[in-house]
Amino acid sequence: MAEKREIPKNTIYVSKDRKITEYITPILTVMNNGEKEILVKSRGQANSNNLSLNQYMLNKVFKGQLKVGSIDIGTEALPNKDNRVVNVTTLCIRYLKV
Repeated sequence: MAEKREIPKNTIYVSKDRKITEYITPILTVMNNGEKEILVKSRGQANSNNLSLNQYMLNKVFKGQLKVGSIDIGTEALPNKDNRVVNVTTLCIRYLKV
């Protein structure tokens, strides 16, 4: 069985199946808990949701409250359903409280 990792309290994972507005409450919770930075991560097909969430947050919801600290793009090798290893694009956007 795979080892379960602890997810940091300032990290939000974006999926392709949820609406971007559903991530606003968790992000507000992280902000209100005194965290100075928020990491929003995604991989594969969820990367487009992460980018849409980025624009929605910066231009509508948290206008002037957050700024982008960094954007990290990478590749992760993961097994697929057929147990073949495939490369998946990863995206991590780091936001800083203004």
